[in-house]
Amino acid sequence: MKKLLKVAFAFVLALGLTTTTVKAEETYINVTSYTETFKPVGEDAELTTTVVATAGSDGYIYLIKNYKEIEVKSVTGENVVAELEEYTQGAVTYLRAKVVDPTAEATLTAVITCKGFYAENLVADTNGTQTNSIAYAFNNYFSSEIKKYNLTIFTPEGNEVIKVSAPKKYADFKLGEEDGLLSVGLSGKVKLNGKSEINYTYGPATTGVAKLAVWAVCLAVGALVFIDRFKKAK
Repeated sequence: MKKLLKVAFAFVLALGLTTTTVKAEETYINVTSYTETFKPVGEDAELTTTVVATAGSDGYIYLIKNYKEIEVKSVTGENVVAELEEYTQGAVTYLRAKVVDPTAEATLTAVITCKGFYAENLVADTNGTQTNSIAYAFNNYFSSEIKKYNLTIFTPEGNEVIKVSAPKKYADFKLGEEDGLLSVGLSGKVKLNGKSEINYTYGPATTGVAKLAVWAVCLAVGALVFIDRFKKAK
């Protein structure tokens, strides 16, 4: 009887070990690139987000919902079901789409209206004039580093960029123009739990004469500095 119990116990133990061995390891989404572009539509923004990623064990790829009041306008992509569903994990809310073939890379593009993104937010500039400010931060809540992240924010028509506060280094952001709209953008990696942000002020574009005056002052100051350094060098 004891011998029979030992055999039975050994069989159950072996079965348990076998079950543990064949259990699939859980994997998570691997993001290759993530791009966000904000364009003004009145006080709202049209946000176009594109993510290129490989799905994890659950078979989904995700967009991070970084803005509360939104309206999804369209969903397209490759190797995905073109439907978004909201998914919350802890304090973070995502928009996700099912991948058709989880073993292959998928691309998901969503066009979303962000309510009140460009609503008037006046701040006092250093010279006392009133300018509008825009501040947006992307937080990487994925389980790994984002290898390539791109963010572009366009300024409402008839306005120009006054001052960029973030990123702080000039080399870390880029100024652009498309269809008459000026923009501030950045690109690079975003570490796990890292953040990438743009913060700047903008205001009505100055006239051509005013611009020439500003450039003239800048060139004059530059010339004086150059002459002073040249004299000291001699």
